[in-house]
Amino acid sequence: MADITLYQFAPDEGAESASPFCVKVHRSLGLKGLSYNVRNVLSPKELSRLNPEHKKLPALEIDGTIIVDSTKIIEFLDEKYSETRIYRDDQPWFVSMVEDWADTSLYWFAVYYRWQVSEHFEPFAERAFAKLPVPLKWFVPGVVRKKTLKSLHAQGIGRFSESEVHEQLREHLAWLNDLLGEHEWMSGTEIGAADLAVFPLVRQFALPCMPRCRSLVLEHERLNTWLRAVDAKTSTEHTVSV
Repeated sequence: MADITLYQFAPDEGAESASPFCVKVHRSLGLKGLSYNVRNVLSPKELSRLNPEHKKLPALEIDGTIIVDSTKIIEFLDEKYSETRIYRDDQPWFVSMVEDWADTSLYWFAVYYRWQVSEHFEPFAERAFAKLPVPLKWFVPGVVRKKTLKSLHAQGIGRFSESEVHEQLREHLAWLNDLLGEHEWMSGTEIGAADLAVFPLVRQFALPCMPRCRSLVLEHERLNTWLRAVDAKTSTEHTVSV
């Protein structure tokens, strides 16, 4: 049995990690039935050691080999553990489109609701920065938030009002719910990469600690059924149930 360690950003309320990309790898390991350890990365020094070029997580270490980027990690897992494939041969263009949309578009809605909406940010900051020593915990959350808001503005979504973003997210979730009317899974007839890319984000929108967007997820019966189904297929000792 391989020695596998997932390096991730720390858990948040209701999720195995505050990062949807780390959750994506958790769920990929769960779908493949692999045992693994988890290490929360807390220092910039360790982050630089794991991913010196981009300084991002997740990172997955398998028998001493470190792979970074959630998509590359899944590709590696598919090659090494091919019995249950996440990237399958049916509709590869569609799966690639949905995964890219989730990673580069839907992701920013999660960032917006967590960092720009004060009702969500303030309790999140208390949780995320609780272990910082005084006086760092007094100003670091504000500094990080200011930097994140600049990124949101540069991406474009930060230029919209909350009501506008709310309607945009409503449309995206309605599209996903309609998609599930055609098949049980977003990847088609079997669970796959599209499901694992979208799941961490929709699950984050549905958390009780995100009430402004949770109501939108609860509007869609098929979407909620799918969330529970993905959870059942991909749970591990390290995941948090939907």
